[in-house]
Amino acid sequence: PVAVPDVRLLVRRLAVQKIEAAGLKAQVVTQPETDTPKGEVKEQNPGPGSKSFKGSTVTLTVSSGYPMVPVPDVRTQEATTAVQTLTAAGLVPKVVYIYSSAQSNTVTGQNPAAKKIVRKGSTVRINVSKGLKPVGVPDVTGQPYANAASALQGQGFSVARQDINNSAPKGQVVAENPPAGTSVPKGSKIILSVSKGPATSQVPDVRGQAQGTAEQLVQGAGYTVALIFVDVNDPSQDGTVIDQDPAPGTNAPQGAVVTLTVGQLGQGQPGETTTPETTTTAPPPTTPTP
Repeated sequence: PVAVPDVRLLVRRLAVQKIEAAGLKAQVVTQPETDTPKGEVKEQNPGPGSKSFKGSTVTLTVSSGYPMVPVPDVRTQEATTAVQTLTAAGLVPKVVYIYSSAQSNTVTGQNPAAKKIVRKGSTVRINVSKGLKPVGVPDVTGQPYANAASALQGQGFSVARQDINNSAPKGQVVAENPPAGTSVPKGSKIILSVSKGPATSQVPDVRGQAQGTAEQLVQGAGYTVALIFVDVNDPSQDGTVIDQDPAPGTNAPQGAVVTLTVGQLGQGQPGETTTPETTTTAPPPTTPTP
């Protein structure tokens, strides 16, 4: 018998030479190893110092290097599923969240690419969508609808319109939802409330009515009264409305001024206008429609 030499950590060629120089035969087996460089002997059997007869076989386990595995394709998978898939393949997932148009919490990309052969234990980066990047909603209230819609669409929002009763000029944006300054994902829908303009109605005909009655009728219709007094010679016209502006039946916005021309027997100069504080009366305040 001869002593089996120690050939561990020797490269394959030298290990075989040393075994054969001792009068023994070398049988080489290769397998992946994570702690032994490729081509070196990790183990031998019989072990170093063992006694064997000349011509006996010594089995040498030679490292073929780190184990290699293909990278699985985890694109479009939900993040948790992708992590489990990579871990099961012997890889280390690195999750990076990014803004994306893809569905939130799904994998949008990976590196290394799918099917690439890499060392087992390698890190694989996966990009996971956290949705579209939020942007602030600009303030477009007070603008004409066309201008406001154009400004919002230029920043990537979609726009919906709803017309509402409001005292603002017709076509003007009076509100927006979500409100200005709110952070929302790009591409979100912004609903603009657009004024239909002040409510209008027909001016009542109060010609021939006594001043007090005429004022009540005009104010009851939602208008403000202004008075002009003119001299008349006909007693039947004294204290009576002889003309009005706007004319009867005219469509006018609520709160508009209706001027009543009232006859006054034997007072003032013809055509004289009086504007005492008590002659102009505003209707009760109304709550504007949002």
